[in-house]
Amino acid sequence: MTRRWPLALLALGFLVALLLVLASPWAQNGSVAEGAPSPRDFTAPHDQRYVSELRSGAERERAAHAVAPAYRLDMALEATQRQRAADVLANLSLLRQSPETLDQKRQWISGFAEFATLSAEAIDPLVDLKATGGLKPDDWDRLLEEVPRVVGQVMRQYIRSEDLTAVRSEIGAVVDPRLDAGTARLVGDLAAAFVVPNRIPDEAAIADRQQQARADAEAVSVQVQAGSTIVRKGDLVTPEIYEALSALGLLPRNLDGQQLLSLALSLAALIAVLGAALHHLNAPLFDRPGALAFIVLLDLAFTATARLVQGLHPLALYAVPASAVAMTLAVVFSLGTGFISAMLLAATVGLIEGAGLGPALYVLLGGLAGAIIMVRVARLKAFVWAGLILSVLNAALALSQVLAGTTDSRDLALAAGLGVAQALVATGLAALGILAVGTLFGVATPFHLYELMRPDHPLVRQLQVQAPGTYQHSMVLANLVEGAASAVGADALLVRAGAYFHDVGKTVRPAFFVENQLGGSSAHEGLAPADSARIILDHVTDGLDLLRKHRLPDRLLDFVREHHGTTRVEYFYRRALEADPKAAADEARFRYPGPRPRSRETAILMLADGAEASVRAAEAGGTAAVDAVVAKVIQARQEAGELDDSGLSLGDLQRIRTAFVDTLRGMYHPRVRYPEGIQPLPETAATGAGNDR
Repeated sequence: MTRRWPLALLALGFLVALLLVLASPWAQNGSVAEGAPSPRDFTAPHDQRYVSELRSGAERERAAHAVAPAYRLDMALEATQRQRAADVLANLSLLRQSPETLDQKRQWISGFAEFATLSAEAIDPLVDLKATGGLKPDDWDRLLEEVPRVVGQVMRQYIRSEDLTAVRSEIGAVVDPRLDAGTARLVGDLAAAFVVPNRIPDEAAIADRQQQARADAEAVSVQVQAGSTIVRKGDLVTPEIYEALSALGLLPRNLDGQQLLSLALSLAALIAVLGAALHHLNAPLFDRPGALAFIVLLDLAFTATARLVQGLHPLALYAVPASAVAMTLAVVFSLGTGFISAMLLAATVGLIEGAGLGPALYVLLGGLAGAIIMVRVARLKAFVWAGLILSVLNAALALSQVLAGTTDSRDLALAAGLGVAQALVATGLAALGILAVGTLFGVATPFHLYELMRPDHPLVRQLQVQAPGTYQHSMVLANLVEGAASAVGADALLVRAGAYFHDVGKTVRPAFFVENQLGGSSAHEGLAPADSARIILDHVTDGLDLLRKHRLPDRLLDFVREHHGTTRVEYFYRRALEADPKAAADEARFRYPGPRPRSRETAILMLADGAEASVRAAEAGGTAAVDAVVAKVIQARQEAGELDDSGLSLGDLQRIRTAFVDTLRGMYHPRVRYPEGIQPLPETAATGAGNDR
């Protein structure tokens, strides 16, 4: 349980860091607000058609203002205006009897809105009893009755504002013809002042018409071309520009609690699923938190880079050398690790706001292709070919994504150029990463393995000088395991290097191992079987100490630990039983500590070690004899459960058996028996492939 804590903390830290990268506004190059200057240039990342609410709203209001007006007849105005006329005239009756001066009376009467336009000649007869042409009391009384009646009668008809002048000019036709001409004219003038339009706007009907007009108005769509400039740095962000940025997904994302939780759950599921897949493909990696932390840091670094450049240009994401991640990890760790890293980075890039499916697919396919191309790279010149192949592929991928949005030749040329540049930069970064990471994390990269297997490496020299028999055995084993690893698709270079160093611990006490005993008495004579077994078993721990001292990659330490698994030192165990049957109780003292092989490579070395020793001891020469010995060794390891954790299938074991037999048959083929007295040609005189036949 304790071992899981670092992994759990790493996963939690990865989740939090991804949330910060994807959800925080720090990478948006400044905030965007209406009425404020733009913090940078914004260009459309792709073709986009969107409905403009601003323009649609303006169109709806235009349609609303264009509706035909609606009117209704206000029947209450007849009574209102008739009563108004009666009330005003009643006040005039009182004013006529007032002792005030004529000027004061004129001032009072001009205060009535209806008489504001009457001239002094028209007002004086109304208020001055002594004025020339003034009304007699009887005529005034008739006027008091006639004016309200005329107003009421005229107001019963439909009067529009534009018809008011005509109606007032014809009002004399309604006046009682029995009145004298002067009184009749005055009645007409007074009644006309109280006639108003009774056709008024129907507000409810107008509102209904406007609402319907707004609903019928068509939404206004705006088409934005990929690569077009939305706003330049320093220009004011108008409401229309802000709306366009929002529609294109270029505004900083301010997540609320619910959206943040949704993103966190998506990321947690992504980490869990891909983590489980990585564990299935490369379980030993989870014993090295530092290596996992490196994978996490790579994804975070390239995701943050992608978010920083996203929005600077519609095609900016195609320039991020994301393929370098999968290429590096495929070489440093495994092809499966490279695949998982490509999926992870593609998913996190796809979650960047405004990125979309195109860049995510570009990152995914480029990463997968890069991992496949680079996984077997063994020479620096291979990077040149990898860069060229990936350039063609990336250019095609970039073009395929851009063609979906535009046919502009400049955009297409830029996309292809970015794809080529990305491939070359990614390949260069992968080369640097592979060279650096092998040393930094103790990873067995191809370049590191070739360097370790040089004859002048200190451990190889130590093996040659101090344990020459073991050195020869290791070289034979290296050839044996390389062919078998290639047959089952395992890492042939890694297993070959493992064969070089798996028995290096024997250099501590080489004389106790049979291949280094050049005749004479055995170093085990006089030792108890348990003590002899202890010396044999110690070559594993001694080997681990030597590999650590020389800072060899951890992956090579696995070959030292696992090439005997948990098998017994059978020879000394049986000697112990012969000397004392009770020794069976101490069986653990004769067993290697293990663990059992946990990879195909270490399992192949275990089988090769047993098969080579058995064939050599049995002096098997023919194909059938060699095959029988090899089959027996493989079956014994199977039945003992030593291969349970190796990942080898039955089909793999059959292919390994065939590869072993083909190689061992060539190594230990029967020699021609020469007649007595006839010697084979010396090596220097032999021609062709040699004199062994």
